[in-house]
Amino acid sequence: MQKIGLLIIPLLLSGVSLVFAEEYYYIPDHKLETPPVFCAMEFEDTQLPKAQAQLIEITKNAILDWETKLAEATNNPEGWDFQFRTISIQEQQELFFDVDCDVNVYFERQPPAGELDYAGYADSYLTFSEIHIFYLEPIYGYNGKIVEINGELWEEAEITGFKNILTHGLHDTIRHEIGHSLGLDHPRFESYQFVKESSTVLLSPSIMLDENEYEITGDINYQITDYDVRSVVNLYGEDGINEINFMGNFGIVIVTVFLIILMIAINRKFRRKEP
Repeated sequence: MQKIGLLIIPLLLSGVSLVFAEEYYYIPDHKLETPPVFCAMEFEDTQLPKAQAQLIEITKNAILDWETKLAEATNNPEGWDFQFRTISIQEQQELFFDVDCDVNVYFERQPPAGELDYAGYADSYLTFSEIHIFYLEPIYGYNGKIVEINGELWEEAEITGFKNILTHGLHDTIRHEIGHSLGLDHPRFESYQFVKESSTVLLSPSIMLDENEYEITGDINYQITDYDVRSVVNLYGEDGINEINFMGNFGIVIVTVFLIILMIAINRKFRRKEP
């Protein structure tokens, strides 16, 4: 029993939620060290001259949405003090336009040929991310293939081209990719965890879901959910994305070592009294 007691202390300090742990999904080898600076890359689109201003505004609002929800959940605005700036085309052409950017956001009219089935992606590694957003509205056509979804037969649709307008759902796409830049990966939920808002619309339990992994008919309403916020807070802590987390973890280590030494001393004292 004396040896078991030494193992209990670190487990208690690691959190009482071990029994009731919620599963989170993170990108391997990627975690921010400080509140990020998001840099939106300016671009020129002669066919859609207003696209730049609209996309930059959407991106700024998406960043603010994440920042506000995290600050409210932890009551700690300083720990989630995200910065936003734009990088001009001229700056982008310089060899080192800005070493202070933690997340670069690029906007492109459409995905590369042969890869038309996504509206954006994020490359995240160590403390840096690149987000690419494809902003044109796709045109869908039917290819004659029949697929079965939830016991019903549907004709499969595919992207055959793009309209010269901004695509629907860019707000959700950008929020999703920002989640990746914060370290979140695609979670996996059961179908019953989707909340039914109407006969044709489901509310997603996470903005980070990959819709292609589910066989769902109808539309999905994506928002930054409480689960998404808990995922980020679980990754960085209540103090937010800053150096305080290191000191907090260091403090836990010190307390754990102290209690272990204390327990060893107590055990030795009682052992000396045994006949």
